[in-house]
Amino acid sequence: MYLFRGVFTLDSRRWDMPRAPRPIEERPPVLLAFGRAVRQVRKTRNFSQEAFADLCGIDRSYMGCVERGESNLALVNIDKIVKALGMPLSEFFKVVDAETRN
Repeated sequence: MYLFRGVFTLDSRRWDMPRAPRPIEERPPVLLAFGRAVRQVRKTRNFSQEAFADLCGIDRSYMGCVERGESNLALVNIDKIVKALGMPLSEFFKVVDAETRN
């Protein structure tokens, strides 16, 4: 039996090791567009990534994954991000839609 981060496992392999992100060309286009839209609007509101992540109640490294299109977000996190940007969901998704076309 092995102990990793306070959890016992019968397997000696590290089950909790982070995986490398998929290459950008393999990521779903909607995730890339969403991330670009978040970054674009965040910057127009003059937030650093760290300050914005704090405002959203989301870890800064997770926010970086979101902006790079590496994370498939839960609707709860989408709502937190868009509310922190001070936009209605419908308006934000118009920006996402425009990014999808680019």
